[in-house]
Amino acid sequence: MRFFVILFVLLSWAVVVQAQTVYSIQSALATARTNNPFLKTEEFSINIAQSDVITSKLRPNPILNNQTLQLSNSSYYPKNSDWHNSVNRQVWWQLTKPFQLPSLR
Repeated sequence: MRFFVILFVLLSWAVVVQAQTVYSIQSALATARTNNPFLKTEEFSINIAQSDVITSKLRPNPILNNQTLQLSNSSYYPKNSDWHNSVNRQVWWQLTKPFQLPSLR
């Protein structure tokens, strides 16, 4: 009986015991970098800073405006002209671009 107890203890001890992992300096630094809780939270700050850089490089798009004025009273039409004639209409196209100030994103 004693033999079986010693054999059982030795076999269970052999299963539980593991040798320590040998790390090189590069692998130790890589493991520390991935497992460090402070560095994990700083990765979020890096992503936020990268998004700030991307959005700061964006420029506002130009704006195209159209304003059309149409004479609606036929008494003011020039002679021999109808409502669809271009003489009775004023069209104004405008292309604008907003100024980008340094304090704005």
